Formats: sequence, structure tokens, C-alpha cells
Amino acid sequence: MLKKFVVTIVSLFSLTALANSPVPLVINGQKALVFINQDPPGTRCNTNVQIAAEIANAYRLPILILPQTAVPPLTPAPSVWYNGENIAASGGSHN
Repeated sequence: MLKKFVVTIVSLFSLTALANSPVPLVINGQKALVFINQDPPGTRCNTNVQIAAEIANAYRLPILILPQTAVPPLTPAPSVWYNGENIAASGGSHN
């Protein structure tokens, strides 16, 4: 009984965390890798585009590159997201 209760609580926290993701989690039924650029809308960071192309070729997953203005305020930029988790961000531990 206690185990079911704990699993339910953990599931609710997981769903809440996924629901609060500032970026899309899935594109065409696949988990997406999302790059957030610090550039103004309409311009792209060449490094992020090059990295995205290399990852897409190697792993065959959808890539989305967004300007910082397309995500909620206080979302770190530049940053990389996968499955709703921040993998790397400017000034972060994996940068």
C-alpha cells in the first residue's frame, strides 16, 4: 500500500515537471532536442545550427532551434533541452 502511494506521488511530481517544461517535449511522436538561442528573432547562432545538424545526422531525432523570445521569461539562453530537462545552459554545470 505504501509503495503504491509513493509511486503515485512520484508520478504526480514527474507529470508536473514535464507539464512545466518551457519547450516542446515531442515532435512527430519522437522526443525532441531543443536549442534556445540568445539571438534576436530571425537570426541564428551558427554554432548551434552546426551542432544540431551533426546530432540529427548521428542520432536521427528531431531538432528545434528557438529564439529566447519564443520561450517563457527566465528560461536560460543559450541552452539545450531534451525530454523537458535542461541538459546544458550558459553558465551551467554542463557548459
